[in-house]
Amino acid sequence: SCRNAVTHGVLMGRSKDKRYAFLTNKTVGTEIPSAFQIVESYSQKDIEIYAAVAEGAIPLLEKNLRLQPLRAERLARPLSPHRKGRRQRAKGEEQPRQPRSSQRKP
Repeated sequence: SCRNAVTHGVLMGRSKDKRYAFLTNKTVGTEIPSAFQIVESYSQKDIEIYAAVAEGAIPLLEKNLRLQPLRAERLARPLSPHRKGRRQRAKGEEQPRQPRSSQRKP
């Protein structure tokens, strides 16, 4: 649940007790005319624990599902945008500029 909330949810901010709140796609009370979306919150420590557990599971999954050759092949290739995610441009059309915030270095 934590992984899905962090990965697919919308970060709403931090609560008074410093927990990160994520709007999920889960709903309750679907009686018409209204429903409520669930917000899940996690502390920084909770998120770090879940991340460490997930990271530790990767080698076990690779071994038990015999995925090492596939993962090795994928890790050898550089990451690039998915072809379906790129907007098709007409011939000669300029590539759109990146927003200034992406040009800043942290």
